[in-house]
Amino acid sequence: MEKLRKIFVPIVTLALLLTLALYALGVFTDAPMQVSGHADPAGGEYSGEMRKGKYQGEGALLLPNGDRYEGIFDDNIYSLRGRYTSVQNWEYSGELLDGKPNGRGTFTTKDGDAYEGEWLLGDISGAGEFRAKKGWRFVGTFQNGEFVEGKLTLKNGSYYEGKFVDGKPEDTEGLYIQMDDKGAMRWNYTGGFKAGLFEGKGLMVESGGEAADTRTHGTWTAGVLTKKD
Repeated sequence: MEKLRKIFVPIVTLALLLTLALYALGVFTDAPMQVSGHADPAGGEYSGEMRKGKYQGEGALLLPNGDRYEGIFDDNIYSLRGRYTSVQNWEYSGELLDGKPNGRGTFTTKDGDAYEGEWLLGDISGAGEFRAKKGWRFVGTFQNGEFVEGKLTLKNGSYYEGKFVDGKPEDTEGLYIQMDDKGAMRWNYTGGFKAGLFEGKGLMVESGGEAADTRTHGTWTAGVLTKKD
């Protein structure tokens, strides 16, 4: 009996100490607790709210590769809203669902590209605006990161307005306005587009300056006027 007691008592004592330690980490309680510099199992470091041993509520996680997330956690997952900063020189700030951008959010790169608008489970989908470092801008709707419909403005002010397919203008009633280097309209085209080129029925109006504009009705094929009306 004495031998059993010598074996049993240390085991019970160890179990009790372990239980108290787990309570201290919030594993068995719904009450939130604040931690700082908590070692993440994946090798990072977490500071913020924990509940039942998991990241729950406001917090910040430094990942092993140097990326950093600050915002809301739900059961260890980025949730509701937050900011993710990557060592690859980009940052996302906005709404989240299941660890992915979802809802409204802003994506920026240090090179100068920026998107602000709607997301769907990690993809740019919905209404938004993309501004490129090269000077062009698109405002409209996106699906899975591709232009769907809207206005694409080039650096010199020329723009296309209409629908897109595979990232290129494609519409039966699209509009393209070509500007000169002084910001004045040189000519515009209204009509069909396919794969980024004039296609089908259309109207081209060339600015005559102080003289009358030149208007050309006709049919275009792969960007070339093939028949005048």
